[in-house]
Amino acid sequence: MCNKIKISHECDSPAAPQIRMLQQKSPPPAEHIEQDILAISTIYVRLVFSSIKNFCENVKDTKAYRVLTRTTQPAHVAVMLIALFIAASLHSSNNSDKSHNVVCKFVYAASTAAHFGSQIWMTFASGLSLYFSLPRHHFGEVQKVLFPLYFTLTSILSLATLLTHMRLISSLETTVVLTACFFLEFFVRLYLCGPLVRLICIKNEMEAKHGLGMEVGKLSHDSELFKSQEYVAVHKRFRKLHMFIAMSNIACIGFSTAHLYLSVSSEHFIL
Repeated sequence: MCNKIKISHECDSPAAPQIRMLQQKSPPPAEHIEQDILAISTIYVRLVFSSIKNFCENVKDTKAYRVLTRTTQPAHVAVMLIALFIAASLHSSNNSDKSHNVVCKFVYAASTAAHFGSQIWMTFASGLSLYFSLPRHHFGEVQKVLFPLYFTLTSILSLATLLTHMRLISSLETTVVLTACFFLEFFVRLYLCGPLVRLICIKNEMEAKHGLGMEVGKLSHDSELFKSQEYVAVHKRFRKLHMFIAMSNIACIGFSTAHLYLSVSSEHFIL
């Protein structure tokens, strides 16, 4: 009886037609729901990156990759080739006209801005915020990816800035500053990033065996792990290498600042 009264009351209400329509309308099947363009593009981007990752994993198993990454001779050859390329570019720029090339000006301005922005973001925003927010081992995993990528990117941008600068202006002071910045970043990428990543892996493995690594910030020296001579030796090597890389990065920021100052104070300022 109560159910009949309740049903009749609902039927008499002004919203009764809308209620019956909602009750009769069944939700569409999940397979019929169209995906928006963002979801589709995300799927394709993930497929592309997965293909690239699989290709890189296959390359790592080759003998050529082991020779290139585990010996220093390829790095020496790369440094010599880059030095010869810069010298040849400097010679050709001296013998060519100084007409302003729009493409060179665009590359020079874009690489300068991207290089300085990457340095500021990585040093003062990303690095500090992640260090004080993530557990130590999670931060170490991020560093293993970001350190090589960061110095690869800044080296490429420095080289692009240097070459386009020599084509456009070829100021001696700015050329020296840009050359020093490039070779320092290139040196860190070729010779220091690999050993640093290996030390991070060794440290994390040793700390994980003692149940450490999930704390945020600096590891306390009161830990039992610091009584191990092996860990102390690895920790000291890591600290020295990390400090040298950090100081090199600060020096490169100084070079970039000097480059910007020389550029804006020059009568041939083109940015």
